[in-house]
Amino acid sequence: MPPVNRAEHGGRANGGMNGNGGKGGAPTQRIEIDEGSPLGAQACSPPKPFKAPKPASKMGAPNGAQGHFSMDNMGGGPPKMSMPSPFNSCSMTKASATYEHDLMFRTPSDRIASYFSPNALNLTKSVLKDKLGGSAFSSPVPRAAPVPANGNLDQSTMSRGGQGYEEEDDEDFEAAEERSFAFSRQRALPLSHDDEITALSEEERDSHVRYEMFLDAIDEGVIAPIKQQWIDNVCMMARLDTFPDIPGHIADGMINDTLEEMNMLYLRSVKQSISEYVLLNADERKRLKVPVTPEESSVERRIEFKFGETMDRGNNMPPATWGRSVALARDIMSKSLFAVNSCALELQNTWVAYEDQLLLDVRLDGSHRASELDRYKVAQIDHSETVRNTLRKKWYPSIVQTFLNPPPDDGLDALIYSKHHVFKAIGVLMTRQLRGLVETTCTSLARFFEEFLPIPEDQIPMAITGKNEVKIMPAFYVKLVVSGNHIRIVPGLDEIESSLSSMLDHAVGACEGFPPLDPSCLPPYSPFSDLEQPPNEDKSISVEQLQADSISITTQLFDGIEGVSALRVARSEEDSIVSTKDRIRAVLAANMAGPRAVVEQYEKYVQEFMNLLSLDPYKLGEEYKAAQHPLSQYEEDILKFRKAADDVLDVTVNDVFMGLFAVQTEPVKRGIAAKALQMAEVLLSQVLADNVDEMNEVCMRFEALNSRAMEKPKESHEMKKLKAFLEAAPKEQAQLHAKIINISKRVNFLHNLNKEVPDEDMLLNTKTYMWPEKIVPVLDTAMERIVNQEERMEDALRARQKKFEDEVTATTEELQSFAQCGDAKYASQYLEQAVKLQGTLEALVEELAAVNEQEEIFGWNPTVNPTVDENLRNLEPYDGLFRAVTEAQDNVESWMTGSIIGLNPEQVENDVDTMWRTSYKLCKTYADSGPLLKLAEAMKTTVGNFKPHVPLISVLCNGGLRDRHWEQFAECVGFSIKPHEKTSLTNMIERNLDPYLTKLEEISESASKEWSLEKNLEKQLGEWQGMNFEMQPYRDSGTSILSGGAVDEIQTILDDQIVKTQTMLASPYIKPFEARAKDWESFLLITQDVMDLWLKVQAQWLYLESIFASDDIKKQMPKEAERFAKVDGVFRGTVAKCLEDPKVLVFTRTEGLLDSLKESFDLLELINKGLNAYLEQKRLYFPRFFFLSNDELLEILAQTRNVQAVQPHMMKCFDAIKGLDFGGQHAQSPLTQFDENSVDIYGIISPENEYVTMGKNLKARGEVENWLMAVEKRMVESLRQLSKESVVDYTQRPRKDWVKDHGGQILITTSQIYWCKGAEQALDGELVAGNPHQGVQQWYEQNVEYLGDMVMLVRGELTPLQRGAFVALITIDVHNRDILEYLINDKTDSKHDFNWQMRIRYYWDENAPTPGGDCRIQQVTADFWFAHEYLGASFRLVITPLSDRCYMTLTGALELKLGGAPAGPAGTGKTETT
Repeated sequence: MPPVNRAEHGGRANGGMNGNGGKGGAPTQRIEIDEGSPLGAQACSPPKPFKAPKPASKMGAPNGAQGHFSMDNMGGGPPKMSMPSPFNSCSMTKASATYEHDLMFRTPSDRIASYFSPNALNLTKSVLKDKLGGSAFSSPVPRAAPVPANGNLDQSTMSRGGQGYEEEDDEDFEAAEERSFAFSRQRALPLSHDDEITALSEEERDSHVRYEMFLDAIDEGVIAPIKQQWIDNVCMMARLDTFPDIPGHIADGMINDTLEEMNMLYLRSVKQSISEYVLLNADERKRLKVPVTPEESSVERRIEFKFGETMDRGNNMPPATWGRSVALARDIMSKSLFAVNSCALELQNTWVAYEDQLLLDVRLDGSHRASELDRYKVAQIDHSETVRNTLRKKWYPSIVQTFLNPPPDDGLDALIYSKHHVFKAIGVLMTRQLRGLVETTCTSLARFFEEFLPIPEDQIPMAITGKNEVKIMPAFYVKLVVSGNHIRIVPGLDEIESSLSSMLDHAVGACEGFPPLDPSCLPPYSPFSDLEQPPNEDKSISVEQLQADSISITTQLFDGIEGVSALRVARSEEDSIVSTKDRIRAVLAANMAGPRAVVEQYEKYVQEFMNLLSLDPYKLGEEYKAAQHPLSQYEEDILKFRKAADDVLDVTVNDVFMGLFAVQTEPVKRGIAAKALQMAEVLLSQVLADNVDEMNEVCMRFEALNSRAMEKPKESHEMKKLKAFLEAAPKEQAQLHAKIINISKRVNFLHNLNKEVPDEDMLLNTKTYMWPEKIVPVLDTAMERIVNQEERMEDALRARQKKFEDEVTATTEELQSFAQCGDAKYASQYLEQAVKLQGTLEALVEELAAVNEQEEIFGWNPTVNPTVDENLRNLEPYDGLFRAVTEAQDNVESWMTGSIIGLNPEQVENDVDTMWRTSYKLCKTYADSGPLLKLAEAMKTTVGNFKPHVPLISVLCNGGLRDRHWEQFAECVGFSIKPHEKTSLTNMIERNLDPYLTKLEEISESASKEWSLEKNLEKQLGEWQGMNFEMQPYRDSGTSILSGGAVDEIQTILDDQIVKTQTMLASPYIKPFEARAKDWESFLLITQDVMDLWLKVQAQWLYLESIFASDDIKKQMPKEAERFAKVDGVFRGTVAKCLEDPKVLVFTRTEGLLDSLKESFDLLELINKGLNAYLEQKRLYFPRFFFLSNDELLEILAQTRNVQAVQPHMMKCFDAIKGLDFGGQHAQSPLTQFDENSVDIYGIISPENEYVTMGKNLKARGEVENWLMAVEKRMVESLRQLSKESVVDYTQRPRKDWVKDHGGQILITTSQIYWCKGAEQALDGELVAGNPHQGVQQWYEQNVEYLGDMVMLVRGELTPLQRGAFVALITIDVHNRDILEYLINDKTDSKHDFNWQMRIRYYWDENAPTPGGDCRIQQVTADFWFAHEYLGASFRLVITPLSDRCYMTLTGALELKLGGAPAGPAGTGKTETT
């Protein structure tokens, strides 16, 4: 197929690769790739622009050399080349002549187009030069203005309009036209430079220019975008998955470039179609002045020519123009092919000295020696650097020297004129030479490794013993080492591959970084230099100067390589290098079988010894300690571990030669032996530790015996315990002796197994052996001492008993003397004696308990003496009498002589009554005891004499008496009786106030009532003194609110005090402070009103603050927002004042507070009315908002910019939509990366986590109700489309496969459609011709088979979502089976039978109002379109016989525009039916 360049139809003539294909850089339409396309997640990104080429030299060209183009710029296409894959940009090896451009680095699209585009038939060099002005393959001469893209513009046409070309005379132009030629359209590849037969006329040229301008003028915005299906088909035919070795970033760039070019080609072709359609009108063609298009010119001028079967002269020979075309091609090649000249040949000869060098030290003669991987890598890298330095210091300077002093050549002048093209070709030649070095190195390295054949399996045993024949020395040493519980090969296969790969990459990189040679870097004396040689300068240059200049230029070029595009020699991603790595990797993998066999040998050995490497030393010791193994078991296992350490040395030889690798086994031997000896040492250490523990225990117990025996008890009970301990000591000694015998056995065990015992453990052992003899005399001495001490304690106890008896007798005698105490003057002394005697008796009780304890210790009978308790009981009456008489005397004396001001009338009255009753009882108690009766009667007389003065104390000591009351007292008695601090009751009695006592009592009682009211007011005020309003910050609002605890407390106090205050105002005694009480009542009522209004305003403010914080709400409700702003200001001002002084007594008296709160409350009422009307409007627009409360709806409306605010409420608006997929937040979203700021809705998510895609261009923008309406509409459309796809898919594969690829709701709907269809076909006699009964039976059996398939699926491995959907489908299928069984039993034979019509039936109606058809539901006379409300993947619990009745009743009601509410017993299917 002839070649084509993508610039031909890409619209890049004016904009290059900048993505602008129209005139003036109009934006090119973008290609979008659907996620479902074969490209997967790869998206098209705008291509990077090509860099424009540098302008050509301004020098004039010799005659006939107007421009030198490589074959890349010719319509003849590229040379033949090896191209394993047109998509691999790094796998093309040059096999062509040295042109000025290297084809190896062409883009994928260019290479593909070169082989597969039929439009290349119309391409010429002129077209390519014009169209590829910004391409990497264009001529070095930039174009000045657009030139028509046609197949008949020759090189001379370009010379007239392009920069860098000189004008030709008419003769040259006509000669060029005469050299034009044609080629056969039947050839697979063009054979000529141009496909022209004659030159174009001026009219044709102008027509072509106008045509191109007409194409550029067409606005791309009016062109329909390329169809996504076309893009998907292209990607599918490209089979992008067949190139897995292409790196991801390279593949992405190639795909993007290709798709972008396809889009531009599409736009170009549509523009051409539009223009051709317009030009069909002759008038339009005349008006546009386009008499002929480029395509028409090409067709008219092309000569059809075919070669005949023979080449006889005169028989079917080409015309004369064929020869001229061959001559023209030869002439062009002589000017653009730079392989045949003296400089190029000299460079080829120079390279001979370096072409045999390799970038790596590869020895194919077997002279290598095995080395470690790291050393090998370092040595190879050093070798690569050495070769690079050689090329840089010798080869490159020699190339420079060639152009400083070029060899003689007849065509040198032409080369000098075309020097920029020559140097480009030389760069290609240098690249080829360096690349050959890379390829030779790769080939040699692969051959070197492939010489190492893997060791045959039958020779592995001989290699392990060192008896195998080694034909070639291994290349690498690998070690077997113990790593944890496993044996590893070091370095491992991955590490070896990585090291060798990086080594090869470094070698490839050694040929990179070579700068291209440029005329601008040459000195003036070089004929190729851009600099002019100064006049009169000596032109003779010495060899030494040439060498010095070549080295200097080389150094300058390499030092400035950062700013220059270096020669591109090879890349690590190329097929040849990747293939070399694969070959090496295969050799490594094959040869690694030998080392792995050695590893298996050692692992097998380890398994024989208790899986030695997997043993944990700590756990092993703990297990043996817990199991309490005998010493014999310890000895057996220790010897086994020691044997393992010895025998491992004989498993293999130290160095095992196995192909590529020499396996060093000494490390693994050391590791296994160390682990075995460690295990043996662990067991020995455990025995030693057990022995040390037991020795410590024995010594500790002996020390305890010794310490206890050395104790000297002071009390009898301590002595008794010590004696019992000493008597049990022999038994303890016997147990310790047995333990010492075990210790001795362990010591001998450790000695026999050569276990070194620490010195401290040996000292402990000696100490343990010495204890038995050391403890015997200690115990004997202790026993003797205890016996002597016991005798002394018994004597002391007898003396203690006698002393106790004597003290009891003395207390009895003293108690008897109290009966003679009858003098009231000595009552206080009698009381002191009684208290002292009571203390003595209590001490005797304690002494008796101590004596009884001692007696019990010695085994004596306890002493019993009831006299002590009896004396305590007898002492109580005397103590009570003496105490009552003394207190009565003291109180009366205090009341009579003390200050009257401090007396409490109520307390005095109570005390007098108590003393009087006590004296009366005492007189009766001691009526028969003469002296004691005198004491009681004296007390009675004292109290009786004081009682008449009690009323006077009540009058004069009233706490409610004020100055006004004392003035009333003075008016009554005729003189002032107001007491002072020294006034006593005796003084008042002396004033003879008894005649006025009645009147004084009335005044005192009135004072008491007034005082009670006053105290109540003071108490209420006191309750408010510490009462403050407690405020707490409210979120981030910048203000505070009243806290609940303080509000409740204030409200409780208010309610209580308002009632109390109103009661006090009704009292007749309130007059002295009536004004104060009324003022207090006013304060309480105002405070209550403030609290009520404040709390109401605060509640409404809290509700509305978050609502009107939203700018969207403010815009939609401006009047209410203005009112709320006023309320907000009042509320915040109130809070601020309260925070300044939060005391309730102060703040509630703030002027204007109550009025401002009332006004705010009225405004809030108006705001709420407006808000309710606003919400009602939203609900009427989107009725699903009726399912939300006001708070929930306002939460959504107040956050219209936050699309995520809708998510928590989706389940209330849509019964089965748990959330929406914004920006790809779901795992099954079409987007691969989540965008948290996205407003694009890609799908809906059910409570069961089922995902349903919503297509494209669904955005959550604007009012919430608007895009929710769009979501509802898209939900219906998406489910309808999914249902349609499912209906089509059902017929194309088995049902058990179909169910796996569709959602739960879609499965049930589609299954019902086809079940109904199959049942009606059976009833119509279509399933079994003419036999409805047999048809229903057959359909029944088919449904039973379907059920069996579903049961098998449910028993397998399914996702939770699939399992739920399948279970629900099985429930429906079971119900359908039962319906068919009912039809069979009832012998139903027509679909018009009521037995069938009563069932709810699903149909797919292709004639539905919606495109593509829709689902229709029928039952009896009811007929509905399926609503496609998303129901998720919910399960079906049960379908009962009542379900069909419910269906029929409800559908009938809906048909009549009514509703229904299922009712019935539990478990009959009400919820499921609804």
